[in-house]
Amino acid sequence: MKQLAIKSVLGVVWVACLVFIDSGHGTPGPFDFVAFIVGSVSALSFCWVARNDSRAIGIDLVVITVVSVILASTADAQTMPPRPAKYQLVLVDEPPGVADWFRDHDGLLALAKRCDCSRLQSRSDLFRYRYAKSMPSGSSPPAIVFARPDSGVLYVATRDTLPTSADALYAELQASYRLAGEGPHASEISAQRGDRWRPGDRLRDTRDKLDTAGVAIDQLGEIVAQLRESTWLLNAIAAGLAVLIANALTSPRASRS
Repeated sequence: MKQLAIKSVLGVVWVACLVFIDSGHGTPGPFDFVAFIVGSVSALSFCWVARNDSRAIGIDLVVITVVSVILASTADAQTMPPRPAKYQLVLVDEPPGVADWFRDHDGLLALAKRCDCSRLQSRSDLFRYRYAKSMPSGSSPPAIVFARPDSGVLYVATRDTLPTSADALYAELQASYRLAGEGPHASEISAQRGDRWRPGDRLRDTRDKLDTAGVAIDQLGEIVAQLRESTWLLNAIAAGLAVLIANALTSPRASRS
C-alpha cells in the first residue's frame, strides 16, 4: 500500500505537470483535452503497477515513452533549430497573404533562399527570448522579423506597418540586407592590417571578449527555451524522475527463501 500511495501521488503530480506544460503553447484546444485524458489514463495505469522488483522500472518507462510520443504528436510546440549561420527571416503568427508573396515574387523568393526562414508564434518562449526585447514598445503585434545570424534584429514589420505589396516588402528587406552587409567586420580589418598596434586595441579586445561571453550566455538561454518548448522531452524527464523516485522510496521485496 505504501508503494501504491507513493506512485499515486507522483502520478497526480505528473499529470499536473503535463497540463501545465501543454497549456504554455497558446490557447488550449481539443488536442490539449485529448492529451490530458491520455496522460491521466496512462499515469493511473502505471501508478497501479505495485511491484517491488526491477521490472517495475522498465514497465513504467515503456508506458511513459508511449505516452510522451502521443503527447508530442498532439502538442502545438513552436520550435526553431539552433542559432543558424545565415540571416534569419521569421514569419510571426502567420500574417495573411505574406507567405504567398514569398512564393510568387522572384525577389522575395531569392532573398528567402539566402536566409533561414522560420514560422513562430509571438507567445512562444523562443520568440520572447530571441526577438521580443527588440520589438518597439507599444507597437502592434509583429508580422515579419529580419535578423542577423546572431539574432540581432535588422527589420521589423508589425501588423500596422506591414507593406501592402510584395514589391514594397522586397524593397524594405533588400535595403536592410544591404545595410547589414556594408563594410568589413572588425576582425577582418584587424587581419588586413596585420599585428600592428593601434590606439584602443586593448579596449577593443576586451569588448570583443565581453561580446563573446554574451553570445555564450544567449546560447545557453536559447537551449533552455528550446527545452521548455520540447514537450515530449520534458514529459519523459519529469515522468522518468517520478518513477525512479517512487521505486527508490519503496522498500525492496524480501527475497524468497
